[in-house]
Amino acid sequence: MTRSARDPARFAALADAYGGDPARWPAADRTAAWSVMGEPWAAAILHDAGRLDDWLDCAAPVTASASLAARILADAPDRHTRLRGRPRWTWGLGFGATGLAGLCAGAAAMAAVLAPATTPDLHPRADPQTIFGDVAPFGDD
Repeated sequence: MTRSARDPARFAALADAYGGDPARWPAADRTAAWSVMGEPWAAAILHDAGRLDDWLDCAAPVTASASLAARILADAPDRHTRLRGRPRWTWGLGFGATGLAGLCAGAAAMAAVLAPATTPDLHPRADPQTIFGDVAPFGDD
């Protein structure tokens, strides 16, 4: 359940996130916020958020100098640096190893699933007599 902007805690969270001007708030919360604008607690929250907005608006944006930007780009590694010096056939070893591991895991899983169906009877009957008669091999009388 989501809380409405009429709730003081939700109202304060919206003001902290979007600022002191409810026109910048999400539309769903904006209509609920306008309904509580006359409340003293809402006015105090908007006043504090508005002061922070004013302070942030006065701050000058910081930009990097051209020399700093050039140094960062010069020090950035080339995206192909890791692959240089290796033969092309080694690039796919990771994929091959992953496929082999998947094959082994699948074989182990199938062996575990099918093992109970294929295990021999470990406790043979002492009496070879069944409802069909004697199952002993012929000539063992």
